[in-house]
Amino acid sequence: MNRCPSLVQRTSPLFLLQIQHFAAVTRMSLWPVIGLLVFSANVIAQNALFEADRWERSNDAIIFSDMSKVTPSSALTDKVRTKRHWKVLEYETRDGMEGKCIASLPDTGAPDVTLPLNANGWHAVYVGLGGMGRFAFGQESEARLKLTNDAAYQHRRYSGARDDIEEVFFKAADLTGQDLHIAQMRMLSKLKDLQPDVGPRHTVIMYVKLVPLTDAEVAWIKKDREDKKSKKLIATLDAFSWIHRNYPTTKEEFLEDFEHYRDSDFGTLSWQIIGGGLVNYPSKLGTIPGELSDDAARTGDGYVTKSIQAFIERGEDHTKLAVEAARSMDKKVYIGFRAQAFQATPAFEDYFTSRFYRDHPEYRAYDRDGTPAMRMSYAVPQVREHIYGILREVLQYKPDGIEIIYFRGLPLMLWEDAFSDLFKAKYGVDAKQVLENDPRLYELRGEIMTGFMRDVRKLLDDVQKEQGKTERYELMASVVHTENDNKKFGLDVERWVKEGLIDKISIFPAAFHTDTSKPVDMDWFKKITKGTNVEVYPLMIGWRLSSYEDAISNAREYYEKGAAGLLFWDPFPTGMYSPRPPALGRHYQRAVSTYWPLVSRLGHVDDLAAWQKEKRPAAKYIPLKRYGDHWFGRWVPDVGF
Repeated sequence: MNRCPSLVQRTSPLFLLQIQHFAAVTRMSLWPVIGLLVFSANVIAQNALFEADRWERSNDAIIFSDMSKVTPSSALTDKVRTKRHWKVLEYETRDGMEGKCIASLPDTGAPDVTLPLNANGWHAVYVGLGGMGRFAFGQESEARLKLTNDAAYQHRRYSGARDDIEEVFFKAADLTGQDLHIAQMRMLSKLKDLQPDVGPRHTVIMYVKLVPLTDAEVAWIKKDREDKKSKKLIATLDAFSWIHRNYPTTKEEFLEDFEHYRDSDFGTLSWQIIGGGLVNYPSKLGTIPGELSDDAARTGDGYVTKSIQAFIERGEDHTKLAVEAARSMDKKVYIGFRAQAFQATPAFEDYFTSRFYRDHPEYRAYDRDGTPAMRMSYAVPQVREHIYGILREVLQYKPDGIEIIYFRGLPLMLWEDAFSDLFKAKYGVDAKQVLENDPRLYELRGEIMTGFMRDVRKLLDDVQKEQGKTERYELMASVVHTENDNKKFGLDVERWVKEGLIDKISIFPAAFHTDTSKPVDMDWFKKITKGTNVEVYPLMIGWRLSSYEDAISNAREYYEKGAAGLLFWDPFPTGMYSPRPPALGRHYQRAVSTYWPLVSRLGHVDDLAAWQKEKRPAAKYIPLKRYGDHWFGRWVPDVGF
């Protein structure tokens, strides 16, 4: 491994003279000044994205290559694969490392195991993941990892999709008195009865690496974690997908959806209650998904319903725990509300369904030709009152704000009688007889929705006073990407800003029923918020980031055009995008995964240009020479299967 040369080794004589002059003027000795500069340079050189070979003491790393040392030994087998056992396989890498890995299949049901670390002081912890072999056919290798003192497991994934090992950063921490706990990617609630796994995933742990950190590196890490200026990212958690896949039934399992945000640049978490009439907490107004039918459309849908109900019965519902999780990390938390999530189409018609939608067909939206649309009309006062009631309920959890997610619910009204009657009264003509782009349609929709936003703003202010809160409840409107498309659907964002109704705007670039051929109009959003305290957050979709280059270039462009930060939809530490691993020959697997070390630190605006130039962080792949009894060579053994 290579170390980065220090600043002193690279400085010119002229620069040293400048340092000496600075020391004389400030009456400081030369070496403290150089020390400060060396510390600053090392922070950059060591790579803020935590690549193992860029730490100062990388050559002193401790590698646990024999994973058969985990406890309890009764959880292991070195013979044939057996349910509820990790299999131990020997391996060799092309660069000479030899070791024993532990591996489980998606339905193994292997118990949690512990690797004694016997380490003191701060270290950067890395895990070598991979080694599935060609026959896995793209099934991901993931692991759940935690230190003894951690609140919950974090998840990491192998992204190479080749016959190799990927060295994945886990965390930097003081390891004194701590061991590493390892679990396969199935919750205990599912392992107990080996219930179906929604997303089959192998878990293969090849080795663990500990890099000791210097005092300067530890000081920088602590300072960096406390730096509020870099906490510019907002994470949306849809309160469904992760639960659908993992089926948490204990508080510790549930917290695994949050733990990876702890030391990241995500300063705000937006926890969705699921939807317009669909909720995940004890509600007098909303409906739990699936509670009206015992026949879920998908296995994971049933997991969501059971999980929500089990937590409510114990008095620790999902939304309550989500707010507590954010607070434990000193992060802001919003409650997200999807504007039109009242009812879904078959085969989900009895799962994603709300009593409010079923009980009030008269409140639904209708197209101009009379075709009913599966949505509620915001032109109906009772619909708006229902939403105010839902929002009042969730404000009892005392979040920092509310996010209204409009871009997943357009249109908000059509040509139903409630709207058409208002149009007739205002303009004296039949709304069904004018062109669909008639500006009067846009104007009336805008009046209705601005009235709705005024009511929401008043509700937030009233509840704030009732609760004795000193800080105002923030309101974020998540809208679409151009002026015309927002106005077309009644989202008069400019007026909301002028009237002081909102605090933040997030912008979705690819909403249904919008002109997706046009880019996000950052110039317009910058213009309408100029001179105000309203912040703009362009939205990036985790699983649509095609590459490292796209992620970092999009982030830089948004910041340069005035974004206060970025809002990420589904920013998981696994399953977002591949960092384009090097081609190591023909293979059958696909590269899948996130590069979380980059995404989680996109709030470090001043560092993005350097990272982009260096193409950092860079994934590290270690080619295998042997895995079990399979020696990698030019003759592929599985061609006959």
